[in-house]
Amino acid sequence: DYPVHTFNGRKRMILSTISWMGGKNPFLGIAYITVGSICFFLGVVLLIIHHKYDTRNNSADIPN
Repeated sequence: DYPVHTFNGRKRMILSTISWMGGKNPFLGIAYITVGSICFFLGVVLLIIHHKYDTRNNSADIPN
């Protein structure tokens, strides 16, 4: 009940079908997969760098 005659507007009704998985736009799914892949790749790269350049002394000797 919104009057549109005062500004010469029109009313329209849009019908769409939405499944239980959401709408038909695949952008959000593609964005999640892309960001997840980048995070996984960076995690593997940083893990390799951490193991390669680890300079901690791993011996169990207690200094006097």
